[in-house]
Amino acid sequence: MDFTLDMVIVPALIIGVTETLKELFNLKDKQPRIVTVLLGFFLYGLSFAMDQGLIPDPAHVWIKLVVYSFIGAAAAMGYYDIQKKQAKPSETTVYNLVESKEDIQI
Repeated sequence: MDFTLDMVIVPALIIGVTETLKELFNLKDKQPRIVTVLLGFFLYGLSFAMDQGLIPDPAHVWIKLVVYSFIGAAAAMGYYDIQKKQAKPSETTVYNLVESKEDIQI
């Protein structure tokens, strides 16, 4: 496993996975931060352990398969939710600020 590559990819994946878990389990306040710390700790620790040879080489392929499949799917779902939230029109628009649309002069 290329440890330097993981150091670049993992933070982006953690954002998507945290967003997914936040939506699925209705996490509020500090709970998403705790999830982010635990995910980062687990993924960086796993990556470092594999890089240092603490986990036998034959297991690397299966660990990568499971971790990247789960993380990739959850990250994609999380980024979809983030994009969906950003695409929603704001509740406060020019039309909501005036009594009628005829009051707007361009």
